[in-house]
Amino acid sequence: GATALTTVILGEGIEVIGEAAFFHAVKLNAITLPTTLKTIGEDAFNDTSLTSLNIPPSVTSIGPKAFLRAPIESLVMGGMIEDLTSGAFTGRGTVNGVWQDFSICTTLRSAQLNLISIPAQLFYRCFELTELYLGDSVETIGNSAFYEASGLTSLSIPNSVTEIGEGAFRSSGLVSLTIPTSVQVVGEEAFAYSAVESLDLGLGVTELANGAFRGIPINVAVIPKSVEILGNTVFDFVGKVAIIVESLEGDIEQFSSSSFGSNTQVFYCLATNTDSDYYPDCIDDDDDNDG
Repeated sequence: GATALTTVILGEGIEVIGEAAFFHAVKLNAITLPTTLKTIGEDAFNDTSLTSLNIPPSVTSIGPKAFLRAPIESLVMGGMIEDLTSGAFTGRGTVNGVWQDFSICTTLRSAQLNLISIPAQLFYRCFELTELYLGDSVETIGNSAFYEASGLTSLSIPNSVTEIGEGAFRSSGLVSLTIPTSVQVVGEEAFAYSAVESLDLGLGVTELANGAFRGIPINVAVIPKSVEILGNTVFDFVGKVAIIVESLEGDIEQFSSSSFGSNTQVFYCLATNTDSDYYPDCIDDDDDNDG
């Protein structure tokens, strides 16, 4: 019976894996999926021993609990997945009473995502996730997608991403963060209480929502001149920090003081820098390269 299977190779031409096809195949630890596959049904690999999973780009739908309780450590997911049902992968818990995809996972260590949109709460509280690759197909990162991914210390956000959702990386382990010029919106508390010490905001961001960087341990932040909307307490509870606003008109206060939070020092200045260090001349006028 299926309970004795250890390895499965599915041939090219197969488009659908039906409901509960390999349900409770508890010894199944390796599967090769064909490039013709389109649909993985409900409970298809529920309660298996799969540790590595490569979902081909042809797959457009993954059903509920398809990989429930599978101890997946390495995931490659790509292509045009249009229907990724809540609970497709999770093995441990729910978020607000709803089974989520990889939420509260304890085994996942690495993930390579070539999706167009990363679903909300996909890796919610995946503490063990340490390696994450986002392909240049990714355009949006959903709300709380990597919430409390505390093991994730580095990430390259591709220049295809236009929006980072609410709480997407809240309380994550990210230390250095570069937001590419493609990103227009950084959602509410997107990186709040994460470990970010170095922040580079791309000249393309138009909106930083409420608390986007609240509680991160930085000393200096530069808000590019492209920013038009700045929410409340974007940099609140970050300790003593200098906020440099690249102004098109020089020393003109264009944002409310409530946008920056307590214990911040805000400088509005033209984005000129003659001594090649990090600070624009408006706060570093000694021009001696010592910062």
